[in-house]
Amino acid sequence: MNTLLNFVYLLLVTILTIYGDILLKDATKYTGIKSITYIVGGLIMYLFVGLGFYQMYKSLEFSTAGIIYSVLCILGFAISGLLFFNEKITFYEGIGIILAIISVILMSRFAN
Repeated sequence: MNTLLNFVYLLLVTILTIYGDILLKDATKYTGIKSITYIVGGLIMYLFVGLGFYQMYKSLEFSTAGIIYSVLCILGFAISGLLFFNEKITFYEGIGIILAIISVILMSRFAN
């Protein structure tokens, strides 16, 4: 499978994961059917995440996909927290995000 297509799957899986988590976080604000609707939406997103991983793993290395996915999720969750939930990033969290990005660069430079 084309490497570019694998990374498109990886990006799509990351976006669906973040969106699913946003739905699950929003579900905690409500009760009853509205909460259940958000929970079901989050679970549906995770179904598509699983299918996306299945496609990626056909030709992308497990460790590479996992590390890149993790870093993209960290960035996506941090940005989503800032934008949608008015959360703040502490100094140490910022350092952690920078180190995560450095780890992806190192992994890609020294991968087989």
